[in-house]
Amino acid sequence: MIMILETERLILRPWKDSDAEVICKWIRSEEELYKWSADRFNKYPLTAEDIEANYAPQLAAGRFYPMTAVDDKDNIIGHFIIRYPKPEDLTSVRFGFVIVNPEIRGKGYGREMLKLGLQYAEDELKASRADLGVFENNDSARRCYEAVGFRKYNEQECKMPIGTWNCIDLEIFLSSGIEYKRLTEKELDTFIQMRIRQLREEGATEDIDLVPALQDYYTRHMADGTFVSWLAMDGDKIVGTSGMSFVEKPPYFGCPSGKMGLLSSMFTDPDYRRKGIAKELLSRVVEEARAYGCGTVQVTASDMGVPLYTDFGFVKNRNFMQYKL
Repeated sequence: MIMILETERLILRPWKDSDAEVICKWIRSEEELYKWSADRFNKYPLTAEDIEANYAPQLAAGRFYPMTAVDDKDNIIGHFIIRYPKPEDLTSVRFGFVIVNPEIRGKGYGREMLKLGLQYAEDELKASRADLGVFENNDSARRCYEAVGFRKYNEQECKMPIGTWNCIDLEIFLSSGIEYKRLTEKELDTFIQMRIRQLREEGATEDIDLVPALQDYYTRHMADGTFVSWLAMDGDKIVGTSGMSFVEKPPYFGCPSGKMGLLSSMFTDPDYRRKGIAKELLSRVVEEARAYGCGTVQVTASDMGVPLYTDFGFVKNRNFMQYKL
C-alpha cells in the first residue's frame, strides 16, 4: 500500500486519473508546457487524455509513481512523478513533471511537496539518491529545488520544437538520519580531533601536538567571522566536517574583491562515505564564501578529494607554488 504523507498545509497522495483535468489547466502557454515536460508531449494545449495516455503504460510497467498534493479540502495544489531512470539501479530515482497551482506559487508549497516526495522515495522506495532536470530559463523552479537541497551535477542541451534549451541536472543524496548544522564551540573539541584524524589519513608527519594551535585558530577566527564550518550529524555524532577560512589579498582581475575562501577540513567518517555527505558540506561552505563576498575559493586537495572538487567545478592552477619558511 502506498502511504499518504502530510504537513500542516498539504497532503501527498497517489495520483488519480481525475487529477489530469486540473493539472493540464495550469499549463497556460507553450513555453510553460516545455518547461514542465520538455519533449515528452510536444503538444499544446495539453489535455487530460494526453497526460493519461502518457502515464498509463508507465503505470502498467511498474516503478513509476505519480503523486498529487492536495489541501485539507482535497483541492489539488501540486503534482510530480517519480521513476527509476535505470532499470538495474534501484538506489536512484528521478523526479519529473513537477508543478504547483499557479495561484499559490511563491509561498513554499513546492518545497513542502518535494520534501514529502523525497521522504517517500527514501522510506518507501529505499532510494539513496534522487535527481531532476530544470531548464536554465526556469529560475523560480531551480531556486525551489536548490532550497530543498538539490545541487547541480551536470548540464546538457535539449533540442525541442520550441528551440534548444540548456537543461541543468540537479541531485540530492538521501542519507537517512543525516542533518547539517554550523560548527559551534560545543562541537569544537570533536571537530579538532576529526581534523587531526584527517591529516593522519592523508599521511601527514605527526611530530608536534597540534591541538593547542588548532584550538587557538578556530576560537579566534570563529569569533571574528573569518572561519565557518558545516557539520554532518547522525544524531549526536559528527560524521562529516568542512571548513572555510576567509582571507584578503590585493585585488586582481580574476578576483576584484580581493576576498578569497580557503577550503579545509573536508572529512567524512569512512562508514558514511559515498552517500553525498561531502558534496553537501562542500556546497554549504562554498555558499558561505559567496555570501562573504569572495571571488574565488582555493583548496589544497588530497588524492581522494580531487574527484569531489573536480566534479563540483574546481579547476587546477598549475602555477601554484609554495615556499616553506
